[in-house]
Amino acid sequence: MKKNYFLQTAILSVALLFGAVPSFGAVDMLQNGSFEDWSGDAPTAWNGSKTNIAASGVSKSTDARTGSNALVLTVTNDSHKRYSTQAYRLKPGVEYTFSFWVKGKGDIRSAYAIGSNYTYSEYSTINSTEWAQVSNTFSIKEETEGDYELVFSVKSTAETGI
Repeated sequence: MKKNYFLQTAILSVALLFGAVPSFGAVDMLQNGSFEDWSGDAPTAWNGSKTNIAASGVSKSTDARTGSNALVLTVTNDSHKRYSTQAYRLKPGVEYTFSFWVKGKGDIRSAYAIGSNYTYSEYSTINSTEWAQVSNTFSIKEETEGDYELVFSVKSTAETGI
């Protein structure tokens, strides 16, 4: 019997939302949050300077929650590795929500980073073939706006990733 490993993989529909103008509600500001667009072996607008996961731990899947493509991250040991976006200009005093859909098996958390400073959420342990949404809300603590990367930190995944 052939196993369908795609049933246990993928991260999809990532969004960075902010409510800078309360009367207008949340605005999706993340580029290629659906992982539909790829350039070579990486999704467009991702693989930022904070990325330290091996290229072999990043792959595309067609087992998407919506659309055609999804991102698979695989780090089978307990030493976390990062996968980040390109930089975004974020402002202090604004509440941001980093939200994503995930399935598979492993630990994942999100972060925002500027320079060598990382601010991480708690890990979510995933062990499911069903999509689950993970959301983390944060506000920039620094005094001034800056160019931040949004980061997935993953560890202890199955061979098929999350």
